[in-house]
Amino acid sequence: HRLPDGNINDFSEKDLPPWPKEHADLSWDVAGRGRVEFQRDYWVMGHHVGFYESWYYRHGLFRNSFSLENEQIITTEGATLWVMFTPGHSENHACFVLQEENSQFSGDHVLGYGTTVLMDLQSYMLSLRKMLKLSPTKLYCGHGPHIKDGTDLLERYIAHRESRENQAVEYLKSQTFEKDSFLRSTDIVDALYVDTPESRKGFAKDNIEKILLKQWREGHVQCYVRAQDPYTTIFSEFKLPMNVYMRRLDRELRWKYVKKPSNL
Repeated sequence: HRLPDGNINDFSEKDLPPWPKEHADLSWDVAGRGRVEFQRDYWVMGHHVGFYESWYYRHGLFRNSFSLENEQIITTEGATLWVMFTPGHSENHACFVLQEENSQFSGDHVLGYGTTVLMDLQSYMLSLRKMLKLSPTKLYCGHGPHIKDGTDLLERYIAHRESRENQAVEYLKSQTFEKDSFLRSTDIVDALYVDTPESRKGFAKDNIEKILLKQWREGHVQCYVRAQDPYTTIFSEFKLPMNVYMRRLDRELRWKYVKKPSNL
């Protein structure tokens, strides 16, 4: 299901398999996805399903596994772990505090190199601040080397995400506020990620979409979708779900900055 170069992010309508005409209407989708986004999500989940099937046992259980609760204590010889629920990278992500060191096993939430992908920016930022509140000495990351100064990295992670969010919001505001215009997520990507190779802009688009979704939920932006008639230029306001994790949104959704509601 990948392109010849192995990329599942960088493809277009011409790369899609035949699409049944009776399923052409996708207006029911809560994320407003089009055919390209549906197919990409299907391929991504198909790529991961083998991993989960290899662990699946029976009766809805997984081999050699048990459920953990937030703030649960796990003890073993020489170590005490405190479970800390940290959604954002995924819905069910957790970090573990090693109490003997005041260090944290940060999993995929904070990495030893690069930056992580995330499913929900609002939850992700709250989890970062939750981790920072404990002022960890070290971070043992799910990828890359351990971080000797965990507090410093968490502060830099938060600053980086806030800076990018502010850039995206300011650009959207400059182009659409009190104007008869909209922007797509890809328009913002092209304006802000000028030095990013085209092969990496799919990841940039995902980041911008998470920012726009967070801003929409906070009441700062509005989302619009084109009417079903392919010959019309009319857009109508689109209501996204408030509390659902969404991997991707449709690239053809339009966005507009609006004033912050007075009741917030």
